[in-house]
Amino acid sequence: MKTHEDIFLLLSLLTDIYVDKAFIKKISSLFNISEVFCADKSSWKNNLKHQEIDKVELLKHAISNININELKKKLNNLQINFIHLNDSRYPEKLKEIHDPPVGLFCKGNIDILNQSKFISIVGTRKSTSYGEVTAKRIAYSFAKRGLIVVSGLADGIDAFAHKGALDSGKTIAVLGTGVDIIFPLANKKLYEDILDKNSLLVSEYPPGTAGLPWNFPQRNRIISGLSDAVVVIEGDIDSGAIITARFAIKHDRLLFALPGPVDSRVSNGPNALIKSGVAELLISENDILEKIGEPVQKSIKFENYEIDENLTKEQKELMSVFSSVSVTVEDLIQKTSMDLSSLSVNLSILELQGHIEKSFDGGFVRKK
Repeated sequence: MKTHEDIFLLLSLLTDIYVDKAFIKKISSLFNISEVFCADKSSWKNNLKHQEIDKVELLKHAISNININELKKKLNNLQINFIHLNDSRYPEKLKEIHDPPVGLFCKGNIDILNQSKFISIVGTRKSTSYGEVTAKRIAYSFAKRGLIVVSGLADGIDAFAHKGALDSGKTIAVLGTGVDIIFPLANKKLYEDILDKNSLLVSEYPPGTAGLPWNFPQRNRIISGLSDAVVVIEGDIDSGAIITARFAIKHDRLLFALPGPVDSRVSNGPNALIKSGVAELLISENDILEKIGEPVQKSIKFENYEIDENLTKEQKELMSVFSSVSVTVEDLIQKTSMDLSSLSVNLSILELQGHIEKSFDGGFVRKK
């Protein structure tokens, strides 16, 4: 007879979006799943409806000809762990959702799956520097406190959230591909950094699964399901970040959104979430920490980043003032020891070097 893990592993290969994961959750909670799928005993049938028994038979047929030994060998060669729905290592919060993954393919540090609280940070691939700086800073701040930052390893906001977290702690990347696939390829270094820095890559899709378009909305339910709170940084109304927000509402997760300029498309989603009352206005990380029961800092400012040591003394002074919030020249004159002439020169240098950029209101924001 095949083991629990064998059955879950086989079921996890059924990646068709119409596979009823909620049903698999139900039968795995009621019965010994290896007996349901392997033994001739029929006692379990007395507790299911006729159409549910038919579903079991269809699933049994679907997995009947799969060579599980080849799959196990592949997982071993790729150093991928499989954690099934009834495994004690399976994240408790993820079990709560209606349709949890049958199992998780994991590459990296699986110990972080249940060791802390999780904050998801999501947003558009077409991010602004305002969104990128904010995502990186709050991720840095959360990870420094021992919280695990979750995101989707996409370009834009996701990537900056992972980078910020890795600068001070740990992160989990939930993929819409197999965990052996680097997608997008532009994030190859980030993928490698996640593994090198004792963090984790997870997916419900088996090794070798390509980045098919319909995988990613499904992936977003896992990002939400893992989390104590979901933070939407930027994204238009129809973006993947808003799909994740909808899952957060469905999963009864805390939802926060970063407000942005009314004339910016990537702020449409967060602004709409706030306006409708389904998301709370994000001003600082303390907004989230209070709600998840974590001690808050006295200051409401986001964690400061290290300053480039190659800058001059005056430039370092300026960089200590900049944040994701726009600062005007008048403010800078008041907050620094520089006169207008010196300030103008140093602002030009910092802008050319890519440290700052002009914001929509004519002020300056920190770029990285």
